[in-house]
Amino acid sequence: MLTSFVQIEDKVRAKPIRTVVVPAAANTCILEAAITATSRNLAKFILIDTRARLEATLEQLGEGKEVLEQFEVVEEEDCPKAAAMGVAMIREGRASLLGKGRLQTFELMKAVLNRETGIREEDSLLSDIMLIEQPLLKDPRLIGMSDPALCVSPSPDDLVKITKNCMKVMNAIGCVTPKVALLAALEVEKEAMPVTKVAALVAKRLNSGEVEGVIAEGPLSFDVACSKRSADLKGRTTPVAGNADLLIVPNIEAGNVIAKTIAVFTKAEYGHLVTGAKVPVVMSSRADVSKSKYNSILLGLLAAD
Repeated sequence: MLTSFVQIEDKVRAKPIRTVVVPAAANTCILEAAITATSRNLAKFILIDTRARLEATLEQLGEGKEVLEQFEVVEEEDCPKAAAMGVAMIREGRASLLGKGRLQTFELMKAVLNRETGIREEDSLLSDIMLIEQPLLKDPRLIGMSDPALCVSPSPDDLVKITKNCMKVMNAIGCVTPKVALLAALEVEKEAMPVTKVAALVAKRLNSGEVEGVIAEGPLSFDVACSKRSADLKGRTTPVAGNADLLIVPNIEAGNVIAKTIAVFTKAEYGHLVTGAKVPVVMSSRADVSKSKYNSILLGLLAAD
């Protein structure tokens, strides 16, 4: 199992070079990440935006306009139109991965989810997985967490689909049988806390085979799911407790707070990927730093098969 984004980069380097299309690409972080990936010969990029905007963005990065020569540039300033063009290129087979530049999430998702021209898989649910590198653990590893960005208040059926979406990413990093924790505030079912009952129900469904190749437990609190010490102190000696590979959050508030706490208050490496479409979508926040967007591109390239 891969334990770091450095190892993910090494594995991507051994794969065929893929093409990433980025609508509204004049964003400093995504452009810096594209420059890095290109310089390391990991991917090719199609940038959809005006040359004027792209050149201005390169100037902000301290780069000359000649850098654009290493990319294919398609002129389009309007964000919704750029999103539609990017999705069309995916459908045409010109690119294997869809990125996100300066446009807003809803603008990209509208193009992805379009019933006639989009790239949504039939009967699928789009969800975001955040992969977090934890080098300070006794046994450094990568931990997945979903969904912090798209599914606002997922039903039990949605939580099963979210877990299934995550399997492609978890399997890609070599986690063949992920230990899945359904998160709540505590480890017992309580009538006053409906999330705990949903977590128990979904864990039961996962263990019954609705998602093949997982070991699930819920409800579990965050510390008991991720810390062996906390699990031992609370008397949880199950396979998942203290050893979770994948955290499934009950709603977007919980996931978003976890994701942004990690981004703002820790030095952990992380990346995001949207799954459930015909290709992975790199849709990290516009406020994310270039390193996290680079990690997201690596993750997408790894999962692109």
